[in-house]
Amino acid sequence: IDTLRLLRACRKFESLMKDIGERQIAKDMEGNIEKVLARYQQTPPHRRRTVSALLEYEKAMGIHGPHGTLKDPSAAVGVLWIRRSLSFQSRVYKSLLEPGMAPKDATLAAYRSELQPYHGWALQQLYKLSLQYATPSRKEMLFKLGGFEGTHFGEKEEEATLRDIRHLLATWRPIIGRCKRVYAALDIEDKRRV
Repeated sequence: IDTLRLLRACRKFESLMKDIGERQIAKDMEGNIEKVLARYQQTPPHRRRTVSALLEYEKAMGIHGPHGTLKDPSAAVGVLWIRRSLSFQSRVYKSLLEPGMAPKDATLAAYRSELQPYHGWALQQLYKLSLQYATPSRKEMLFKLGGFEGTHFGEKEEEATLRDIRHLLATWRPIIGRCKRVYAALDIEDKRRV
């Protein structure tokens, strides 16, 4: 995974999240991008081109503890939370492909499986409350994700949005999988709660 291409794509995703009203997700993504970018700028060019090379460099520097105890801020923490965020969003968006699945239920289920295990009690309560009351209807969510202007959102627009979501999920799947394999190989999967 090319480091700068990933960060550029994450910036675009951050912008989309702001556009559709997901300010907290956008803010978290921005902070994690900045962590990766800070390390990237301090790393020799031949050791930062790919995400795995950058993470190997950090590990070789000895800044992280044993068995996935990551120093924060670091590229490893930034990529870890970018991956978790993409995994969360993937589950939410995948559920939008299933008619009848309410976005609120899908969002809470995605949160429980992808983020909750890494959040402390206070953060869990904040996220659950936020997701429960801030999640729009399926139609509104698809309308926002599709970037449609005006008030018309019919069957044709919904199908175009669902097609884009399928494409996005197909793009994210190998990135998420590759990041998981790199973290396992380097023994840097930090499972502590924040």
